[in-house]
Amino acid sequence: MMVTDTISKCVFGLFLVCTVVQGLKGVSTCYGPTSLPCTSPTLICGDGEVISVATGIYGQKAASDNCPSGGNICTANATCCTFLKTKELREKMSPELIKSVQQNCTYQQSCTLNIPYTSSQDYHFTYFSYHCIEAAAVLSLMCKDTVSANSKSYMFYFGKQRSDKLAVNCSCELQSSSDVTMSTRYVHLSPQTCPSFQSTLSRFNLSTCNATHGFVREYKFVDHFLPPVVLSVENLLARDDDIFWVEFYSRERKPITVSCSGCGIDIQGACGRTSHVLQTCYGGEMCSEHELKCKEGQNIALTSSVYFGGRSYRSPVCEYATCNSVSRCCSFEGGDALRTFNEDELNTLYDTCLFKESCTSIPQYRNPGNSTYISYKYDCIPESSIIDMMEEESVSGFTEVFVKYSGNRRSNGTTINCGCEVTSPASTITLAVYQIRMHPDSCCQLSMTSPDTNLPEGCTKHGLKQFRSRNVVVTVPFRISFSKMVARPEDSVVLRLSSGKGVELNCGGCPEYAVDPRVICDYPDPTTTPDPDNDTAAIAAGVMGSLVFIFLIACIVWMCKKKKKKKINDDGF
Repeated sequence: MMVTDTISKCVFGLFLVCTVVQGLKGVSTCYGPTSLPCTSPTLICGDGEVISVATGIYGQKAASDNCPSGGNICTANATCCTFLKTKELREKMSPELIKSVQQNCTYQQSCTLNIPYTSSQDYHFTYFSYHCIEAAAVLSLMCKDTVSANSKSYMFYFGKQRSDKLAVNCSCELQSSSDVTMSTRYVHLSPQTCPSFQSTLSRFNLSTCNATHGFVREYKFVDHFLPPVVLSVENLLARDDDIFWVEFYSRERKPITVSCSGCGIDIQGACGRTSHVLQTCYGGEMCSEHELKCKEGQNIALTSSVYFGGRSYRSPVCEYATCNSVSRCCSFEGGDALRTFNEDELNTLYDTCLFKESCTSIPQYRNPGNSTYISYKYDCIPESSIIDMMEEESVSGFTEVFVKYSGNRRSNGTTINCGCEVTSPASTITLAVYQIRMHPDSCCQLSMTSPDTNLPEGCTKHGLKQFRSRNVVVTVPFRISFSKMVARPEDSVVLRLSSGKGVELNCGGCPEYAVDPRVICDYPDPTTTPDPDNDTAAIAAGVMGSLVFIFLIACIVWMCKKKKKKKINDDGF
């Protein structure tokens, strides 16, 4: 393997070469059948960064290099699979292949590609150049939000992130105190979508929509302009292929602010919250500590997918009770035996990591172990959208709001009587439960209600523990209430409230008062066995009551007949 000007965050493998060329990162791999281990390039950026692909090319070495091809390419020396900018024939990849690469890699932290192989093409390597862009400087056209960054800001639209069938109108305004340069990172608009962007395309003197191909443009300078300027779309429908990915640059290195009105739809992973998966070896002391982390300004919110996994009777052979040297043993594959964390393990994990920027998980080790790896799935959520229900706070217009209650902030021997009111311009919001963990004494004093919702469910004399992130659509107004809630340090509530049209949240604050011992929750004991003697007495009483009732009915019927007979005689019939 040959590496030139290596990138510390790059993943190195057989004939995977990373370079930095004029601010671009690049990765070269061999060109051959996709089943070979040397033909799958991986593009990767650092924490808090996302990929923007610039170019993709095929390369062919000179005959004097004596490079094999096809199924033998992995036996070549590293130079045969490396982009060196000398003595090489190059051919640009097709627009369809570039579109596929963009679909897989745009706005991702990393991606691995399978490049289609054609035996009639005598190529030796593929090469991709790309930028790693700070995610905090990127704002989705679909989100109601604002992002501000020094000298560079980005805006993107990705049809794949939508699941609705609505025709929406959206706009973003760009502000800066200096001239701004606009460049396209990558734009692919289908013929059906392109008219929705026509006003924006015209504003920057871009080509008009093509009835057959729509509008396609790779990384290229567009225009200089003086802000403010508004970019808008009209009647925009969701289509998976659509990408609109642009860059704004201040030549005077002045801050650029992009503010978007939002499209009024729910977006997966585009509005501040990002999802992360960490899969790491498990089974020995050297791999017993696992670091979960978010970028600066974000906190960890754990989801339900935390589990042990392993495989023993498959190739490669994965060993138990050790840190496996075979990387495949430390990540999920279909058919693996999976086991979720138990309640104690989840309690420890949540106590260690919840709402931390980073944390180190040290899971309990079982000896003999039967797992070779652990998989953690978690969200990184913006600190600015986390609201403490104990405080007097309000937010308006956020696409997602995260609310929390922590019993360990309470004073012993106190009670609270307060809550938060949630509304939205939409008729419903989506509620996701990250965690509800309540002591038996306080569980019945928490309520989450709307015209069609009454939560939580399942409070018992053992309290309530929910670690699963589940989505519930509830109508508004929606209220979260603490009714004479006693202080219990183990209590914890973490919720996500979302609506594409924005969430309005108002918490009135929770002053603490001296506790009234009479407000402790009381639960009926479902295991109580009824007294047989009491049952016999109840049955006897029921029988006697029935007999008395029948006797009274008979008397009433007899009296009615007697009265009717007397009336007939009096009338002379």
